[in-house]
Amino acid sequence: MTHSSDTRIIMTNHARARLNDRKVSEYEVRQTILYPDSTGTSQNNAVEFRKKIGAVYFTVIALHKNDGWVILSIWRNPPAVGTADARHSTLYQAYQKSGFWGKIWIIVREQFGF
Repeated sequence: MTHSSDTRIIMTNHARARLNDRKVSEYEVRQTILYPDSTGTSQNNAVEFRKKIGAVYFTVIALHKNDGWVILSIWRNPPAVGTADARHSTLYQAYQKSGFWGKIWIIVREQFGF
């Protein structure tokens, strides 16, 4: 899927923000694109690269352009501790385990920010 001449990586503003927000390094992005464990097609003919590095699975969504790959988004699973993704994952798991009133309480708490 990748070629040795396709090593240029161009970050969109969204992708650069996700790098910081999700505590993902440019090295991890490059490894995921150059040596993916699997690939697939995403929306708008973008390519979804997936790679496991250590105990973390990385996903990079990129479009191939003439001079390399334009990175659209990046995430990791499990999310890094202290990130918004980690908080969302924890709340989602609690929501799945909750009964009716527990789910209502989680929704209300999220809507009002407490």
